[in-house]
Amino acid sequence: MCSESSQKSKGKIIAVDFFCGAGGLTRGFRNVGIDVRLGIDKDLAFGKTYAENNKENIPATFWGMSVEDVKSEDVWACLAPKNEDKIVVAGCAPCQPFSAQNKKNVLKGHKDDRKDLLSQMLRVVKKFKRLPDYFFIENVPGFKKSQCSSYRRLKSFLKKNHYSVGEDVIDAAIYGVPQRRKRFILIAKKEVSEEQVKKLMFPPITHGPGKIDFVTVEQAFNKPSPLPPIKSGGNSPKFFNHHVPKLSPENSKRIKGTPKNGGSHRDIPQQDRVPCRLRHPTKHSDTYGRMWWKKVSPTLTCKCVSISNGRFVHPTQNRAISIREAARLQTFPDNYKFYGTGITSEARQVGNAVPVKLAEVFGKYFVELDQKQKE
Repeated sequence: MCSESSQKSKGKIIAVDFFCGAGGLTRGFRNVGIDVRLGIDKDLAFGKTYAENNKENIPATFWGMSVEDVKSEDVWACLAPKNEDKIVVAGCAPCQPFSAQNKKNVLKGHKDDRKDLLSQMLRVVKKFKRLPDYFFIENVPGFKKSQCSSYRRLKSFLKKNHYSVGEDVIDAAIYGVPQRRKRFILIAKKEVSEEQVKKLMFPPITHGPGKIDFVTVEQAFNKPSPLPPIKSGGNSPKFFNHHVPKLSPENSKRIKGTPKNGGSHRDIPQQDRVPCRLRHPTKHSDTYGRMWWKKVSPTLTCKCVSISNGRFVHPTQNRAISIREAARLQTFPDNYKFYGTGITSEARQVGNAVPVKLAEVFGKYFVELDQKQKE
């Protein structure tokens, strides 16, 4: 069910967030005034995090169900748009089928049912009483490269129904996210006729050469206030989710031997290195590596607090980054709490999210496009 009060709003931009996860996109859109009324995700573990952090004013409703089971009429009833309302459909489908780790299969038509989830979203949208005014689609760069059926169907649908479209692979760091996070993004705006269709430009770049400096790990960990030091396996009662998994004695020794501020597994004394790293010293070079204070962080993943899965060691402390530090790198505010069955569950919620700041930038862009249309 959806909140009954959601039907009282008028003249808004309203949205549904398919594959919403822990709610990074929802939070960013809501921050700029878009009324996200519904988030849908198959993983029930996201439910409490999503609902508890998006309940101000009119609460966003979470449906824990597969998109294959979603009925168009139910979504429409939840959105309950007035004639003057604009509708945004966001779809950030699971990226694993198109990720770099899966690149051997991406271009080979490898069977993976998750590749068709975006087509299932379109199935729902096509049966709306009127088509959405805007689309926001996000995935890893391999999504477009794969030329999968979901991508082709999406492009065909947008062309047939007279949408202006913009699509590109961008790094979230250019919009103020303190993280190197390359993503394919497609945005679309409904036009009245084919003659009005044009290439839709992306929001102007704000950070990088000739712009504002990229936001660094140091800035993220220290603003709005510094996160206190903690030890391996420790936590801070002052900041929710500021906790880390405990390192094994072997890994603890390795991290202590890794130079601070950017050291890697190749800097660890040979007798302490992981055996497979000795055999393949150039493979997975970022594992067991420390982040740099003065750089953006590497791309966070669903295993962003596991030191054996990436450069996820704190720049100077002898531990992995905490859930709260990872959340700051994803630009979640400190009052955004992650609930799960443990640190592994929380890390998956954080690492898979759309950065809040990135969502704000594109959400604000939709708001501006809408305002211009009204002028």
